[in-house]
Amino acid sequence: MKPIKPVNVGDEWCTPAWLFKVLNEEFQFTLDPTCTESNNLIPRNTIIHGLVDPWHGVVFVNPPNSDPGTWVSKAIHEIQRENGPHEIVMLLPASTDTKWFAQIVRHAYQIRFLSGRLKFEYQGDPYFPARSGSVLAIFRADHKDSDKVQVEWVSYNPEGYTVLSRSS
Repeated sequence: MKPIKPVNVGDEWCTPAWLFKVLNEEFQFTLDPTCTESNNLIPRNTIIHGLVDPWHGVVFVNPPNSDPGTWVSKAIHEIQRENGPHEIVMLLPASTDTKWFAQIVRHAYQIRFLSGRLKFEYQGDPYFPARSGSVLAIFRADHKDSDKVQVEWVSYNPEGYTVLSRSS
């Protein structure tokens, strides 16, 4: 039987724990500026006001789907800031027709389109698949905007991921 969608969840959907684990093994995150006390997945993570406070280290961002553009702008600002983070990984809807996605194409080091649809979690339980596909936008401090963005189509599972197609 399919789980019933919780009422009034809004933007409180969380990254699937298995996906965060796989990504954390690859990137070793030190900050999640979008987390709350109840959904913090990074040990020793300091809870901050993500849109106001500066970011540092290796940052994971799964912003509210109601306003990803504001978070993309903040990520670009932070990655370009002197003494800012050296890497930012954003989990976002694959909304290629938006202005904020165009910003990603101009500034990201890499874009990974995820095969299939994720089941985001609420209070630790997975629910129905997302309404659209997802991407990982990866920003690096040493990447210049004039450099080409790497684009991959990947399949993630609890053991890791497989690159299905790559262009650069």
